[in-house]
Amino acid sequence: LEAARAALRGWPALGECFAVGLQAFAFPRPARYDLVWVQWVLGHLTDDDFVAFFRRARAGLRPRGLICVKENV
Repeated sequence: LEAARAALRGWPALGECFAVGLQAFAFPRPARYDLVWVQWVLGHLTDDDFVAFFRRARAGLRPRGLICVKENV
């Protein structure tokens, strides 16, 4: 994360960064995010962790927020 922050220094849209697996990630505030982007990681979750993550993601979204999923499999 430090390398990403250094490379993107000065970008106002960088926002928050978290170093935690999706199976354990807890959105820090309910109804805060406009977009949750999930890319190339869902295949590594168990079915139960997959469902639990999306429930937590939904709770983290503002009204009319979006979850975007990009997977190759």
